[in-house]
Amino acid sequence: MAGKGKGCPRKRGGGQPKKAKLAEEISCEPSKISVETVNDQDFVSPLPPLSRYTRRNSINAPALFPSPLPNPTHSLKKTRSSTLKPENVVNHDNPKGPTKSECSSYHSFNVTEFAKRLHDDINEDPDEVNEAESALGPGFTQVHGHRVKSEIAPLLEGIFVKHGDITAECTLESPELRSHFLGRLCSVYDKLQQAKFPEKITHVELDEMLLVVRDCEKVKINVGWLRARIEYVSDTLTGYYKYLRFKERGAEYEKYVESKEKELGVYEGELAELERKVCLVRQRVCTAREEVVAKRAKAEEMKKMVEEIKTRVKTLRGQTVVHGLV
Repeated sequence: MAGKGKGCPRKRGGGQPKKAKLAEEISCEPSKISVETVNDQDFVSPLPPLSRYTRRNSINAPALFPSPLPNPTHSLKKTRSSTLKPENVVNHDNPKGPTKSECSSYHSFNVTEFAKRLHDDINEDPDEVNEAESALGPGFTQVHGHRVKSEIAPLLEGIFVKHGDITAECTLESPELRSHFLGRLCSVYDKLQQAKFPEKITHVELDEMLLVVRDCEKVKINVGWLRARIEYVSDTLTGYYKYLRFKERGAEYEKYVESKEKELGVYEGELAELERKVCLVRQRVCTAREEVVAKRAKAEEMKKMVEEIKTRVKTLRGQTVVHGLV
């Protein structure tokens, strides 16, 4: 670790702030480092005091944290130019100066120490983490790296637990837009959850939900599970409306059939009466036909008898009654 040289002892205080300890630790002048320290493998050149930077967890962070996160490469260049170089330190064992391998080892260890300090400085201070969380703003919280409203945080957390990271393949690069789409998604889910089927949900509302879900799918947010449920509800609602129409029409048909059945009963009664009358008429017709045939036969017989009698009368009229007897 840095500060193990003889000219720069590291103090550890119980109540001393981390920034003050780091500044005191690296404030030693390079000239106070002894030759033994230079030759030691644990040699680390003094580093300038590091400002603490917190993670930016929200889009409002720049207002509270105006300084950007330092570039390790840029800071390393400044550190190398301001620290004690190996060739400026006299090594009695090697008066010609450090070898190339020693310089390479020195620079490699310096970069590792800088990265470790930067990581510890950012991640290990709970106060600054709390400051970063408070930078989200009132009424907001962070769920899987997304700044969302506190009231939808439990729902969004449940979605991530059930369906995994639905934004893993999202094409949106702006955190604001991602949070906006996630908020709209939770709004759709909440509306669908509060809707009472089928009384308090309409096709207009379902179509609006589908528009939001399809917009989420266009930016590669995994919401296929929600789209499938909305489409299922929409199809079922369509079937329910058809059921109501069919039920209403069925009732109308039943009333019509009932009235027609009554009317048909009247017609059947009339038809039965007419059929009875027709039967009687038919019987009369048959009887009349039989009488006609019988009377016609009698008439023919009478006619023959009349002709015979007429012939006889004519024969006797011009002659005597006994003509031809003698």
